[in-house]
Amino acid sequence: MRALSDRESGDIARAAIGFGLFGDALVDPLVVERAKYLRSRLPLVSLWINTNGAAFSRAKHSSLSDLVSIVSIHCESLIPETYDYLMQPLRAQRVFPKYEQILAAFPNKVNVSVPTSKRNVEELPAISAWFLERGAINVSSDFLSSRCAEDRSLFESLARNPTRIRCAPEIMDHLVIDCDGQILICCQDFRRAEGIGSLQHQSLAEALISVQRLNARKLLAEHRHDELATCSRCYADIPV
Repeated sequence: MRALSDRESGDIARAAIGFGLFGDALVDPLVVERAKYLRSRLPLVSLWINTNGAAFSRAKHSSLSDLVSIVSIHCESLIPETYDYLMQPLRAQRVFPKYEQILAAFPNKVNVSVPTSKRNVEELPAISAWFLERGAINVSSDFLSSRCAEDRSLFESLARNPTRIRCAPEIMDHLVIDCDGQILICCQDFRRAEGIGSLQHQSLAEALISVQRLNARKLLAEHRHDELATCSRCYADIPV
């Protein structure tokens, strides 16, 4: 086995794998075992855990502290009524106590993502201050996404400046794999409308060079986004 070059080592160190996006990573009963397996096979790769915090258990998940690089919390409000509306079916009364538990269990590893909308934009300074005072390393105001939904009425009611998103072909460098092995074009395709492969039927190497994946990249490069079901419905709230 040859030694890695400095460039190869750097590429690996910059690589990242995220658990959870369509669903909460901490709902997975095998999340700790998966993290240990990943760490044993790819020790230099960053591991991100994406969660809304509701499923966190100190007894079960604290051992992840030595395995993960970042825990990213999705939080849209610290006002209970606003949270219950934006994060339904979750409830603030149940979730809020978990935030301080997560911050204590993962010191200097917690990032907070706040998808910003008409309902919470005025609250951003207070959200940021609350989490940073308790040890979060970053609180980011992120674009609210339509999640490629056919019915955008809820998104339109919350967005300040809804804008069509047309990603460059480099977005295909991000490999999105759902829990059953289905490979998707985009992490916003919550309805899984655009499958471009499956690890149930392909090896990873085969999936990376599949005709479906190469064709999707070609369509994006040629600005033919409307020919892809996912991309044709992709909107985000991009503030003026």
